[in-house]
Amino acid sequence: MKRFLLFLSFAVPFLATAQSNFRKGYILNNSNDTLKGYVNYKERSANPVSVQFRQQPEDKTQVFDVKNCAGYGIDGLEYLERYTVNISNGRVMVSDLSLGPDSTFRTESVFLKLLTGGKNVALYSYQDQLKTRYYIKEKESAVPAELIYQVYLDIEHPSSIIKEKKFAGQLMDIIKKYQEATPALYKRLRALQYSESDLLSVVNLINDQHAEKSKYQKVRLFAGAGFNVSKVNYSGEKELASPNAKNKVSYSPLISAGMDIFANPAIGKLIYRVELSAVKSKTDISVNTEVPASAVLGHSFEQYIFSVTPQLIYNLYNTKPLKIFVGAGFGANFSSYSNNVSTRYNSLRQELNVTEGEVSLEGFHMSFPFRAGAVVNKKVEISAVYIPRSSLTNYAFFDIGIQRFTIGINYLFGK
Repeated sequence: MKRFLLFLSFAVPFLATAQSNFRKGYILNNSNDTLKGYVNYKERSANPVSVQFRQQPEDKTQVFDVKNCAGYGIDGLEYLERYTVNISNGRVMVSDLSLGPDSTFRTESVFLKLLTGGKNVALYSYQDQLKTRYYIKEKESAVPAELIYQVYLDIEHPSSIIKEKKFAGQLMDIIKKYQEATPALYKRLRALQYSESDLLSVVNLINDQHAEKSKYQKVRLFAGAGFNVSKVNYSGEKELASPNAKNKVSYSPLISAGMDIFANPAIGKLIYRVELSAVKSKTDISVNTEVPASAVLGHSFEQYIFSVTPQLIYNLYNTKPLKIFVGAGFGANFSSYSNNVSTRYNSLRQELNVTEGEVSLEGFHMSFPFRAGAVVNKKVEISAVYIPRSSLTNYAFFDIGIQRFTIGINYLFGK
């Protein structure tokens, strides 16, 4: 399993690049001619600088960029338009804020993503590695204007962060052109956040229209069961850490449930998962020594593990009938123990000494699982999970660790 997961870690970039996702759409060239065909629809962390196009699915791929493409669309999914706009440089990450406002900008031709349009204004977004910006274009304007949001350190008190919502004033000026600015509206704008959902709500108000409901499901629930294989061993300066020690493997059932959040539900390649699981394992470790007073040493206990595991899952192969994925994350594991017994057999006296709780076991430990599997017909998920060894103790000279492998099946709720 380790080798398989290592192979997948190297294969992910190549498989992700190789798989295309051409959907019906169009390209708008510099002459404003519409070329109908198929556009490669990808999940991106930034606005594209180019787009792949085919007139027929089997045709050779053509590449269009901001120099020879005025815009493109993917039917019912995504629409981008080329504009030459001012792009603010001010940073918003707390660790990288400027002292005082950074009002610098660059002017560049880029593809803006159309979030919504209407009879009065249109809302766009532009995202690069620095941040996400939103743009608004009134019907009579030729170019969208950036909605300005500045975050910076106070010059007089550098430990204080100032968030300047200039975009609220920009929106208020536009609203006044089309409707009455009421006290309730002022209050709403003061609480407005620089987010897609908040800005869409105001733009829909300006356009006197209702928000469109997405036909794609953003969140999915799941529940399932599986089979768990656990192995616990000692390491360090302890007799039970000997290579001759016998560590019995524990086999037990597992139950799980959780929630998936799609980065882009229209594509469904990248998924943020939070999983809850519960499992029981039994540990029995023993070793024969050459010391008659402790000829046989043993340690056994039962462990009940409840885990909360955030994960990232990526579909390498992504079709409706079949999806093949890999994933990784970290687990917060809460454990309770019973029958924590250490034994020592004295062969001279032929006595067995039994001590309860001699070894203290931690109630919390972290783990880092790796997952691979497949989804069949969007409903049934089969996966294997490898969880490398993680420590169950907090001693200076020895350690007890658990390693797990599970095979499970989940039922995925929703469409």
